[in-house]
Amino acid sequence: MNRIDYYRQCVKKFLTEYFNYGFQQPDMETQLIFDTVNDHYLLLRTG
Repeated sequence: MNRIDYYRQCVKKFLTEYFNYGFQQPDMETQLIFDTVNDHYLLLRTG
């Protein structure tokens, strides 16, 4: 695994863990979006 792949994996793991264990509010929707082709990562909370 090269360095870029390792960093991608780390970012995905961090965001996924934050998504699963982060503070959840019942009136908010949380979405986790990965664009691995362009290396864009987004955790979005709306509400």
